[in-house]
Amino acid sequence: MMFALCFAAIIAVVQSGESDVVAFTKGLVAHAHLTQGDIVTYNKDITNINAVFTSDGNSKSKSDSEIWLEFRKNEDYVASIYAYTASDWADAGNTIVMELQAGDTIFVKAVEDYDNSLYGAAGEIYTTFTGELMFSEASGVANPIAFSAGLTKNISLPSGTNVMYDKIITNAGNGFDITTGDFVVPQDGTYMIHYNSLSELGMEMWLELYLNDQYINSAYGQAPHTWADAGNSAILDMKSGDRLRVRGRKGENIVLYGQPDEIYCIFSGVMLTAKNAPAAGANAGQIQAFAAGLTKNQNNGVTTTKVTWDKVFTDHGDNFNQTNGVFTAKVSGVYVFNYHGMGQQDEEVWLELYHNYIYVNSLYGHATHGWAGGSNSAALYLAQGDTVYVDMKDHSTKMFGDADQIYCTFSGYLLAPMVKGISGQSVVAFSKGLVAHAHLTKGEIVTYNKDITNINAIFTSDGKFQVQIPGIYSFHFYSLSRSDAEIWLEFYKNEDYLVSIYAYTASDWADAGNTVILELQAGDTIYVKAADDYDNSLYGAAGEIYTTFTGELLFSEASGSVNPVAFSAGLTHNMSLPNGGPVLFDKVLTNAGNGYDASSGDFVAPADGTYMIHYNSLSELGREMFLDLYLNDQYINSAYGEADHTWADAGNSAILDLKQGDRLRIRSRAGENVVVYGAPDEIYCTFSGVMLSSQNTETSGPNANEIQAFSAVLTQNQNNGGSTSKVVWDKVYSNKGGNFNATTGIFTAKVAGVYVFNYHGLAQQDEEVWLELYHNYIYVNSLYGHAPHGWAGGSNSAALKLAVGDTVYIDMKSHNTNIYGRADEIYASFSGYLLAPMGGTSIVG
Repeated sequence: MMFALCFAAIIAVVQSGESDVVAFTKGLVAHAHLTQGDIVTYNKDITNINAVFTSDGNSKSKSDSEIWLEFRKNEDYVASIYAYTASDWADAGNTIVMELQAGDTIFVKAVEDYDNSLYGAAGEIYTTFTGELMFSEASGVANPIAFSAGLTKNISLPSGTNVMYDKIITNAGNGFDITTGDFVVPQDGTYMIHYNSLSELGMEMWLELYLNDQYINSAYGQAPHTWADAGNSAILDMKSGDRLRVRGRKGENIVLYGQPDEIYCIFSGVMLTAKNAPAAGANAGQIQAFAAGLTKNQNNGVTTTKVTWDKVFTDHGDNFNQTNGVFTAKVSGVYVFNYHGMGQQDEEVWLELYHNYIYVNSLYGHATHGWAGGSNSAALYLAQGDTVYVDMKDHSTKMFGDADQIYCTFSGYLLAPMVKGISGQSVVAFSKGLVAHAHLTKGEIVTYNKDITNINAIFTSDGKFQVQIPGIYSFHFYSLSRSDAEIWLEFYKNEDYLVSIYAYTASDWADAGNTVILELQAGDTIYVKAADDYDNSLYGAAGEIYTTFTGELLFSEASGSVNPVAFSAGLTHNMSLPNGGPVLFDKVLTNAGNGYDASSGDFVAPADGTYMIHYNSLSELGREMFLDLYLNDQYINSAYGEADHTWADAGNSAILDLKQGDRLRIRSRAGENVVVYGAPDEIYCTFSGVMLSSQNTETSGPNANEIQAFSAVLTQNQNNGGSTSKVVWDKVYSNKGGNFNATTGIFTAKVAGVYVFNYHGLAQQDEEVWLELYHNYIYVNSLYGHAPHGWAGGSNSAALKLAVGDTVYIDMKSHNTNIYGRADEIYASFSGYLLAPMGGTSIVG
């Protein structure tokens, strides 16, 4: 696999083929002081698509402070950045293209025993790390072209001499010629080019990018009594045999700084081929890429604050409007943007990148009596019609430009069109988890710090899922409290309250969760927050993920489903359910297909099909909660909760084959007097379902038109400590596709794609239930339940991308796990279905 990385954190490289699209941008929104070789830990996710970080560039120092950061692969030094401006802020950055293997880690750290003070604020993000997967085995590119070369020694460049980069970091396609310092184009194409450099102490740094004999742009830096950093980038159309070089400015005597362990001067590039174009539609086969520059000064305070770029180098796809400086996406997908600027003498340059009028990040440059600039980049997910532009921050901004001195540039390209299933439907799915304890007291939004899966899901900086594609979505959220602590979380759409979860067990941990299905429009936001002014202590650890948030797009206009069937209903008041009474869910959240009947509480199947069903509930204070799911007169499964002197939560799910007219209902256990809790602003009891149509099938091949779905349960007790720690489910309700093995408890994917899994369990009396979900023997997440002298359970879910042959199963965590089950008391269940088959997705290359 090959990544382009624009400085910096730790990223663990995923296994080749596991994810076709990987792109991220992270930022720093608070000042950071690094002294002992610390790794830079970025505290804002701007974009994250399939990027896995083991923990928590461009960078700006605090005033009168230095930046000296190193970029490393595993433990090996690769490159550096440095900047300092006396009594001012200083900017530095670098770009590297590298070939990586599964398991490699990439990180940026401070130089050992050196003082770094990095600038960061919520609305001023200069310190960033952006990375994107350029090519993988699945990209279909037989001969990718990409290079990075660095300088390991000081060199003098009298009057236009080429920079002779002497260390090759990457040279796929063998385009870089170390003997001349030129990149010699191996084949016709559109290329993304980056270069960065650092001057020798007290020297001027003035470099130019040339294509054959044609001037492209420049990088300039001047810093009295210190070293000066600058860089630039471009997207260019080139022919086989063209020569691209970085050289010193004619008439100037430039000296660049370099050492084997201090590589600042880097020259990098990659060919963007038609692989970054949509495969079908009005823009089929058309590269989406642009590059623009400024050939004259531009000041803020005129008719617009947007930078209007007066020279366009390339505009493939015709997305860039030179008149207003705005890029408008014609194709939905993941894009990468780079921008650079330099101030006029003794003036500021302060630019900001915006996506649909939403701030992304910034660059800044200023040098007293001199010239200074800055750079930044971002990977962004854009829907069709989204806009991106560069804005001047304030009236002090004065940008320098001339026809032969182009320092200010703006470029972008489509990395990958939106991931789609092989039948063409849009795919959005995510699972996020909490891997550290969290204490919420003031109604904060839950910010999950682990991405388990992310396919086309966009989150705002404050943790909200932002809808890009209108459609019907399903959401699941679960949590586990810390010992002797409470959970009280609320689920919101925009500013509207929808449902809640609550759990507490005295002197123990407590689990709660809920599921909601909603019809959403582009721009809607979905999030989980703590109840206002209420103390929440959520449990989280790297190997114990109970607090999760999962979402998936079920239907969109492009899904081809003419009459989708999906519903969600909740209970807004307390309800007594004597001796088998039905729950009458009185608030209808969604009812596509009109299957839910609020007068009876039944879901009446509008059509034959396979359905995914969820229900959750909370008992009244001090009462037992004992509900059953029935299909007509057939018992399916149960949810049970009991908590002395508090409220008890439980839920379950199932995948069932229904005939038109069949009735599904939630009712209390016969012989029990159950009271469930509800209020208009406290909806815990919900009933949801969706018909899994032929959209979750392959369109051709041996599995064509075959639904991939299963649902299995436990009708007897099962304890750990036997011949296997896997849960072996003894009753199978559904096994569409024949992928679930009841003997071993393992689901094996026959069809590559995105799957959604749900699992539930109840402990035997005064025992633990501690279950874990595994994908190919890799831990995903957990559920836990225990109540002294009683019964307690848990639930969880995950969206996972599976290749053919991948396995998923439930494992018992420890020898203390004792799962409860009876033929007429089924609490433990495991279900999964194919959300969307996935063919090979197109990426750059």
